[in-house]
Amino acid sequence: MGISEHIHHPAYALAMGPAAEMFASMPKHTVGDVNGRRAILAQKFGAMSQGTVDLPAEVYEKVHQVKSKDGTLINVYQFAPKKNNDPPGPSVL
Repeated sequence: MGISEHIHHPAYALAMGPAAEMFASMPKHTVGDVNGRRAILAQKFGAMSQGTVDLPAEVYEKVHQVKSKDGTLINVYQFAPKKNNDPPGPSVL
């Protein structure tokens, strides 16, 4: 399946609409300009990431830390139903 052939759940597409518009309006950086990209993303998401969200009681959250090539620790959040016997499915990174 090619990248253009991915099928998204309608709720995902609806929720990501505003983010897609925001990303489309962001300045374009040259390849390799990691610091420039980080600065823009911190500006866009900084305020949003300071708040906390109450998860539904049936959802658990697990935080994984991944070290980037330059040593920066990046939090990767895993959300899943607390009780679920289904096989693993699609995810968003």
